[in-house]
Amino acid sequence: MKEWSRSELPHPASKGLDRMEPAEMVELFHACDLEALDALFAPIFLQKLSALGKRLQKHPPSRLVLAGAGTSGRLAYLLADRHRAALARRGIRLLPWIAGGAKALCLPVEGAEDDSLRAKRDLAERLGEEGFFVGISCGLSAPAVAGGMAAALERGLGIAVFGTNEERLARKDSFPGLPQGFHGVLEEARERGDFFALTPDTGPEVLTGSSRMKGGTATLVCFDALFSSLAEGALEPESLEEKLREGRRLVVESFGSLRGELVRSLDLAGRALRGGGQVLYLGRGEPGLAGVLDASECPPTFGAEFDQVRAYLTEGWGAFGSLDASERIALEASLPLQPREMALRDPSKPLLVLALGGAELPPTLSERLGGEMQDLVEVDTGGLLCSKLFLNALSTGAFVQAGKVYQNRMIDLQLSNSKLFLRAQRIVVDLLGVPDSEALRAIVGAIHGIYPPPVNLLRLPVEAHLKVPARRVVPTAVLLAKGYSLPEARRRLEQEPRIRDLVDAP
Repeated sequence: MKEWSRSELPHPASKGLDRMEPAEMVELFHACDLEALDALFAPIFLQKLSALGKRLQKHPPSRLVLAGAGTSGRLAYLLADRHRAALARRGIRLLPWIAGGAKALCLPVEGAEDDSLRAKRDLAERLGEEGFFVGISCGLSAPAVAGGMAAALERGLGIAVFGTNEERLARKDSFPGLPQGFHGVLEEARERGDFFALTPDTGPEVLTGSSRMKGGTATLVCFDALFSSLAEGALEPESLEEKLREGRRLVVESFGSLRGELVRSLDLAGRALRGGGQVLYLGRGEPGLAGVLDASECPPTFGAEFDQVRAYLTEGWGAFGSLDASERIALEASLPLQPREMALRDPSKPLLVLALGGAELPPTLSERLGGEMQDLVEVDTGGLLCSKLFLNALSTGAFVQAGKVYQNRMIDLQLSNSKLFLRAQRIVVDLLGVPDSEALRAIVGAIHGIYPPPVNLLRLPVEAHLKVPARRVVPTAVLLAKGYSLPEARRRLEQEPRIRDLVDAP
């Protein structure tokens, strides 16, 4: 029987998540945040983090490349912006990289995480001849990160990898150009040496598989502590532990002061999404960047439309200091972030605006607010970490209220890479107790709009299915596996968008 990554296991405390009231959800999310932070105090983890820091201190690389896909890549950019100036004074150039390029900072790029060959080429160029590679992949599964490790191995460069999975459970299936898979590349790196594996046991995610939450928090806090300690030259385990404990104290204090505001905001956001409206984050500085991070994660996690939860920054793309000028110009033209470019839905629909970091509202938005179901919440969420936790809780809870979660499963996720395709198949298996083969038939049928699907479709590789622009794949597949016809499944989903009521129906 296959063993699953820690983050792919359901959290025992959150099985009833989809029936919780906002106040219950908020308490649960905070408890799980603390689980992630407490995992970083394990002595073996602190020793490994210290060893990595001392290696970088003793032999400073000219380029320290911090790479990931999705949330991990976005965090790489935010961490680079926070620490690049201080590390530059130590002779280290901190370079972030995200699979799919800069536009992946605010929306999912189909197939980017799975493109190990392109990642290998891009990261070889970024590393140069004297770089050091740090890959972030919470499940130790992203082909793009494996490609970066392979590039570093070929050049004889140092490697570190961060994940919240166990090394022995790293992904073993082959990728293009990497038949040994993620697990095989890890083994090669370990055998060669100058390799560091940081794998804290943060436990299952509160929303099964949603590593943007505990995994992302552990990533941010870990590298924040490492890079600030490296800049200060204080890299003993005790010094790192104190940095980590400072972060935990800040989280506890912030939650204590913002609990009531979070419950109220979550309830308003849930009402907006249930009514077909929008949640907008308008921010500046680190709270604004946390807004971009959170909003970018909603389409792949909940199957949300791009403008359902959208973030805008007073500084626009200029807030990302690690982007070069040409990238910023191109992004401002194609994916504007400045408030004056704000895209609003039908004014008859509910709207929630969160003003973060003291951001001012543009006149067009001020005119919309004040009516029924048009709400403004101005909140001081603190710095990057506390803002991330506040917004993760808000968006997750709001989509739970909007019916996008069954028990503690993200039932309406967007299948933008092979990891999510496999997760979708497992959801159908777990919820209905059907064999893997039946779950695959249902997923493929829902994607292609043919059920039962012909054999030639079932034999296609996963990447072929990912290219089909299909929505509500998992809810449709669940109903197909329950015995509904495809037209009936679609009709039922139109009538009742709350997944739990459909799955539990006889």
